[in-house]
Amino acid sequence: MKQLLHGFCANSIWRHRDVRLVLPARALSSFGDDMTLIVLILRVYDLGVGPWSITALLFCAAFPVVVLARVAGRLVDSVPFRKLALITALWQASCCVALSLGGPLWTTLALVLLLQAGHVVAGPTWQALIPNIAGRDEVGRVVSTSQAMNTVAMVAAPAVAGLTVAAVGYAAPLLIDGATFLALGAAALAVHARRKVGVEPGAADGAETATPFSLRADALLWPLIVGLCVFVLAGEVTNVVEVFLVRGTLGASSATFGLVGAVLAAGLVVGSVAAGRNASDPARAMRAALAAGGLALALVTAGLAPTLSVFAVAWLVLGVMNGLLNVDVTTLLLSRTPEPARGRALATVNAMARASTLGAMALGGAAGTLLGPRGSFVAAGAVSTVVAVALVLRVRRFFRESRAEPAEPASRAPRRGFRIRTRVRTAPPTNERRSSMATITEPRELLINDMKAMLYVEQRLAEDVLPELSGQISNSEFKAGVEEHLEETRRHVENLERAFELLGEEPKPDKSHAIDGLVAQHDKVVKNIESDEVRDIFNAGAAAKTEHLEIAAYEGMITTADALGEDEIKKLLEENLDEEESALKTVQSVCKDMTQETAAV
Repeated sequence: MKQLLHGFCANSIWRHRDVRLVLPARALSSFGDDMTLIVLILRVYDLGVGPWSITALLFCAAFPVVVLARVAGRLVDSVPFRKLALITALWQASCCVALSLGGPLWTTLALVLLLQAGHVVAGPTWQALIPNIAGRDEVGRVVSTSQAMNTVAMVAAPAVAGLTVAAVGYAAPLLIDGATFLALGAAALAVHARRKVGVEPGAADGAETATPFSLRADALLWPLIVGLCVFVLAGEVTNVVEVFLVRGTLGASSATFGLVGAVLAAGLVVGSVAAGRNASDPARAMRAALAAGGLALALVTAGLAPTLSVFAVAWLVLGVMNGLLNVDVTTLLLSRTPEPARGRALATVNAMARASTLGAMALGGAAGTLLGPRGSFVAAGAVSTVVAVALVLRVRRFFRESRAEPAEPASRAPRRGFRIRTRVRTAPPTNERRSSMATITEPRELLINDMKAMLYVEQRLAEDVLPELSGQISNSEFKAGVEEHLEETRRHVENLERAFELLGEEPKPDKSHAIDGLVAQHDKVVKNIESDEVRDIFNAGAAAKTEHLEIAAYEGMITTADALGEDEIKKLLEENLDEEESALKTVQSVCKDMTQETAAV
C-alpha cells in the first residue's frame, strides 16, 4: 500500500507546486466570472428596459474576445507572464468594483466591455503557461483537470449568485468576483514557471525575432479547430431552444430542467477526466474526431427523444463527448504550437469560438422559429455529423500521408503542418561570438560572464532538459526527484535574475557549450537503450554529471562574489548551490539503488 501511494503521488500532477497554485486560482476566478454574469443579467432585468438589454449585455461580454484577439495574442507572446497576469488581474478587479457601484444601463455595458477586454488577454496568458507548469507528457492531464474544475465552478456559480443577490443585493457578489481576481494576481506572483516571450527557442543569444505563424498551416490541428467551432455553433443553437424542448415538448418542471443541466455538467466532468490520460498526437486527434461523431449522434437522439429520460441519457453522452473534444483539441493546440506563438494561437481560437457563439445567438432564434425545438436539434446534429465524418477522414488521411513521407533527421525535421519562419535581426553567427565578445578586464566582469553562462544552463534545464528527462523515466522515486528538482531549478533562474538586478545588469543568458555537450552526448546514447531499467540508470548518471557541472560553476561564482564583497549575491548563489548538492546526493543514492536492483534480477 505504501508503494502504491508513493507511486500515485509521484505521478500526480498535484506534485507540481505551480499546478497547485494555478488550477485552483483559475477555477476560483472562473466561478467568480460565471457568478458575475448571472448577477448582471438579474440586475439588467430588474432595470426593466426590455429583452434587448439582455442581448446587449451578452453581446458586450463576447464582442471584445472577437475583435481584440490579435492584439491580445501579441501581448501574451511579448510581455512576461507575471507582469501581464498581474496587470490584467488588477484591471478586472477594478472593473468589478466599479460594477458593484451600480448605475444606468450604459455604464454597466461599458464596464462589461472593459472587464472582457481584460479577459481576452488574461485567458490566453494563463492557458499558454500550462505546458510550463508540468512535464510535457502531463499537459493533457493538467488541461483535463482544469476543465473539470471550471465545470464544477460553472455549475455552482448560478446557485451562489442567486442566493447572494437575494440575501445581500447585487454589490456583494461583484466584489467577491473582484477578490477572486486579486487571488489570481497573487497566484501569478507566486508561480515559478515562465514562458519565453519575444524570442524563438534556440535562436542566437540577444536575437530579436519576428515569428509569423498560421494555424491553417497545421494540417492536423486546423481542421479540428474549425470543427470545434462548428460544434460550438451547433451547441449554442440548441441551448437557445433547449428550454422549449425540455419544458414545452417533454413537459419537464423547472426543477427537472435544472437537473438536466446538471446531467450535462456531470458528463463534461467525466469526459474531461477521461481525456486526461496521456496519448500520442495521432491517438488524441482520432479520439477528438470520434468524440465529435458521438456528440453529433447525441444531438440527434436528444432531438428525437420520446421521453425525458431518453433526453437525459443523450444529454449525458453529449457532455462526455464535449469534454473529450475540448480537452483533446486544447491539448493538441498547446503541444503543437511553438512556444513563441502560443498566445496568438490561443487568442485566435478563443475568438473563433466566441464568434461562433455570437452567430448562434441570432441563428438559434431563427432555427427555433422555422424548424421548432426538435427540428433545430436534429438539424444541428445532422450538420455536426457531416463535420465529424469529414474530421475522421481528414485525420486518417493526415497520418497516412505522414507515414508515406521519408523521415528527416531529427535535428532538422520540423513538426509537420506547423511551420514558423523566424527572422533573426541582430545576433551574429555562433562562430563569430568569440571575436565579438566584450573584453573581460576585471573580476566583476568575470562574475557577470559566469552568471550569464549559468543562467543559460538553468533556463535550458528548466525549459527543455528536465521536462524531457522526466518523460523518459519509469522509476517513480527517480521521477519524483527530477520533478522536485525542476521546481528548484526554476527558483535558481529567479535567484540568478535577482543577482543580475543587484549588479545593475540585464539578465541575459550566454550560450554554455558545456551543458550543450552533455545534452548532446546523452541524446546520442539514450536512443540506443531499450530497457527501461537501464535507461533510468543511464539518466541518473547523466543527471549526476550535470549536477557536478553546476556545483563547480556555483563554487567559482561564490568565491568571486565573496572576494568582491557582494554578500547578497553570494547568498543567492549559495541557495542554489545547496540545492544542487542535495540533488546530487539524491540522484547518486537512487542510481545506486536502481543499479543494485537491476543487477540482482
